[in-house]
Amino acid sequence: MSSSIMQFWQSGQWGNIFKRTYLYDSQNNLKEETGQYWSGQWFNTEKITYSYNPQNNLVESISQEWGDNKWENSYKESYTYNAQNDWSKILYQLWENSKWENAALDTFYYNEKNQCTSLIYKFWENNKWINEDKSVFTYDLQNNIISEIMQVWGDGVWENFVKWINTYDENNNSTSGFFQYWPESAWNDDDGVLCVNYNNMQSYFLMHGHRFTSTYIKTGGVGVKENILLNNPVRLYPNPVSHILNIETNSALTPETKIYSIQGVLLVNARGNQIDVSSLPSGIYIAEVDGTCRRIVKQ
Repeated sequence: MSSSIMQFWQSGQWGNIFKRTYLYDSQNNLKEETGQYWSGQWFNTEKITYSYNPQNNLVESISQEWGDNKWENSYKESYTYNAQNDWSKILYQLWENSKWENAALDTFYYNEKNQCTSLIYKFWENNKWINEDKSVFTYDLQNNIISEIMQVWGDGVWENFVKWINTYDENNNSTSGFFQYWPESAWNDDDGVLCVNYNNMQSYFLMHGHRFTSTYIKTGGVGVKENILLNNPVRLYPNPVSHILNIETNSALTPETKIYSIQGVLLVNARGNQIDVSSLPSGIYIAEVDGTCRRIVKQ
């Protein structure tokens, strides 16, 4: 795909909204994507440039915003890999004071089966990395994640925070999910927040509760499977974010965004393609945009 244009139907005709243009290298790796909005003509808004290593693994993405008739650096992600070409670290940086400043760091750990057993998220403060949260994963014999425990760093130790338990059918489809949180010293089943998977794990939505179940049907013949994630993409940037969160969807309607704390408390409910989140404390949040949820980090 070389370009995509969003349009809305108004007064008996299609009107332009947003355009994204894609460039690829000789290996069909996405090298650059440019976003433009329509106001009588196309105006630049965002550009992302991607770099790859000889194994065609993504090693860097740089986001830029259009200002003063030029592209200005905004946000960078840098990826490192282990010998099995799995992520070992993702470094997030923001462009400040004419240089890249550290913002956050994801570090991945694996077992002898090359399963990711834990993920530690840190943020940069006072010239050093500070532990923020940790996810610990367990798997079944088919390599499906059957539990994820998120822990937060407090008083020099990792403390349990929330836990997800998943079950699967014989075709490795997710059939149930169970949410618990750790209020004091035991897992509690009280109301929480779930990201529920559906359509064979191709999409998910945010809901309140602590359990979900799902069933699947087998369809015959050869057909086209609808990919809801592709048909309804949601882009949130920059992430981590310090001030303005940009929201991009393919809908002609103005997106509605709800931002929840990790405990499920609704903190922000707003419409628009830009939301000021500067009043939120630093930490991890769940953003729900028209039913699709994403994790965001507030610096």
